[in-house]
Amino acid sequence: MFFEVPFINNPFEATIKYDAIVVAVAHKQFIQLTGSDYQRISADQAIVIDVKGAVQNPTWRL
Repeated sequence: MFFEVPFINNPFEATIKYDAIVVAVAHKQFIQLTGSDYQRISADQAIVIDVKGAVQNPTWRL
């Protein structure tokens, strides 16, 4: 069985909040975001996982 998951073009315009955010690319759009930007789209305490070194002060950096 497959689940239909809607594609979200801009999470900052979406009404849902996220439990965790994974930043897997170092595009300038992500580098320019701040911790408060990630907090705005987080359900509770922002959990930000940074794979490419694009986020200042992530929860985890891989």
